[in-house]
Amino acid sequence: MKFIYYTFISLFAVCISLNSQAQNSNQYKDPTTLEYIERYKHIALEHETTHKIPACITLAQGILESGSGTSRLAKEANNHFGIKCHSNWQGNTFYKDDDKKNECFRAYDTPEESFEDHALFLKKKRYADLFDLDIKDYEGWAKGLKQAGYATNPKYPQLLIDLIEKYSLQDLDNMENEKTEPAIAQNEAINQTNSFAVSAPSNQVSEEQNEVSVYQYERKRHSLSSYWAKKAALRKADKDSKSRIQPSNKRRTLFGKRK
Repeated sequence: MKFIYYTFISLFAVCISLNSQAQNSNQYKDPTTLEYIERYKHIALEHETTHKIPACITLAQGILESGSGTSRLAKEANNHFGIKCHSNWQGNTFYKDDDKKNECFRAYDTPEESFEDHALFLKKKRYADLFDLDIKDYEGWAKGLKQAGYATNPKYPQLLIDLIEKYSLQDLDNMENEKTEPAIAQNEAINQTNSFAVSAPSNQVSEEQNEVSVYQYERKRHSLSSYWAKKAALRKADKDSKSRIQPSNKRRTLFGKRK
């Protein structure tokens, strides 16, 4: 009986361990993909506003089609969405094997040009029904892309959906807002601190200047007072001196010079 009990406990522990490993495997997020999301999420969010294409769909397609920017097509031709030349393409080209041998793909000078061309590519008539969907309906967009002929892989919609949910791309705009609001508050706090730091010494300098001005005024006033007091004393002394020698001058005038 004890043997059966311990066997059951051991099997239960193994099941828990395997389940935990499976959960950890599902939670693993590729660092290269995370870097790709961080690098291009702002373009995807901008296209969601300007072109009405869900940001999560743009990023999921970029990750899937370019191998998070590591594919040969992405590295050598800056083509992140696997868009082929078609008959109306007049730009640069890049040839490689795909569904057929040596197929023509569009080439760009920068990855940003590839993102922009992807947005314009989805404005074709065959993708028009996608823009009737809610912009948050990423499952509808994923399925609609396959139905409109964007990809031939029957698992394409589910691959996009799995990427979106694994990396929480459907919450990308909310995550950006959560990051932006604290940053704005922090900047405002820094500006207020800097404003106080600048104004406080200014007031101090102003007070010191006032003190210096008052001191200089008092010193000047004291100097002027001393000057006028000295001048008055000199005038008085000169007057007294003249009054003392006045009689002898009169005598010289009346009796002439003395021998």
